[in-house]
Amino acid sequence: MEKKTKNRSTGKLILKGCLFSFLGFIALMFLIALISVIFFQDEANENFTKAKTEFELQNYDKALSLVTESIKIDSLKKNPDYFILKGKIEKSKGDTIQFKNDFKIALNLIKNDTIKYNKIIKLYEWNLSRKDTVYSKELLKESLSLFTTIDSTNFTNSHLNAHNNYLKLRDTIASIESYKRLCDSIPNPLIFNEIGIYYSNKQNTRKAIEYYKKAIELDTINGIYYNNLGVSYENLKNKKQAIKYYRFGVQYENRDACNNLRNITAKTRYRKIARCWDGTMTYSLGKGACSHHGGIRRYENEPYKEYTMDWNCK
Repeated sequence: MEKKTKNRSTGKLILKGCLFSFLGFIALMFLIALISVIFFQDEANENFTKAKTEFELQNYDKALSLVTESIKIDSLKKNPDYFILKGKIEKSKGDTIQFKNDFKIALNLIKNDTIKYNKIIKLYEWNLSRKDTVYSKELLKESLSLFTTIDSTNFTNSHLNAHNNYLKLRDTIASIESYKRLCDSIPNPLIFNEIGIYYSNKQNTRKAIEYYKKAIELDTINGIYYNNLGVSYENLKNKKQAIKYYRFGVQYENRDACNNLRNITAKTRYRKIARCWDGTMTYSLGKGACSHHGGIRRYENEPYKEYTMDWNCK
């Protein structure tokens, strides 16, 4: 019995010794790996810094070689800036495909949406400076997919920024779509009014009316919205509705609504004039009319407006 007990104790000691040896080996390997990462990371960053300098000097081949070496050393692929620089170099060298892949890898490495958004906007600005409007639009579209919380500041700012940038790119359709998506999530009378103006400029009057009314639902005392709605109805030859909304505009002290109301309610009157042979005209209708201008060629009825509402629109 004593021999068996001694054999078991010896076996346990051997097992413990092997386990501690194995754990010690793992710890040693981890320490070596950590030291290697720190050492090689410094080398990778040094190459990256040199690559940026060569890129600015337009020594693209040398810059590409240096940043590619940085990417190889950075085996954990933690630094997206390496791939961004590589993409910029490749694009500057005339590459039309690989640079997009590098930018995509860089953005996929970034897990924080706010940081990723800022990187996308910087890439947008850089590509726009290279006159690449097509890819710039792709980046703007990607920026809109990052923030899904519709009541967040990031969601609002990203859509407003995209709207303004699409306008600069003269892509009014994409611009208004970003505006509409924002409005569907966060109703805003100013933006509804802007969408209405967009449709008015496109001569889509009925669609414009839809958005002017949405603006009024959210802000019932803004004379600008009522005036715009009145103009839309006047364009549809609906005088009754136009006058109705112009009156609301006047009530809320909008000068344009006041002038439009004066004009639409004015009576058209006519006065007789004499047209001379040399093209001039006169209101004198007696025998001496046009005596110094070749005589009277014909008489005409000239229309003029008689304002029934004599308001001083200030």
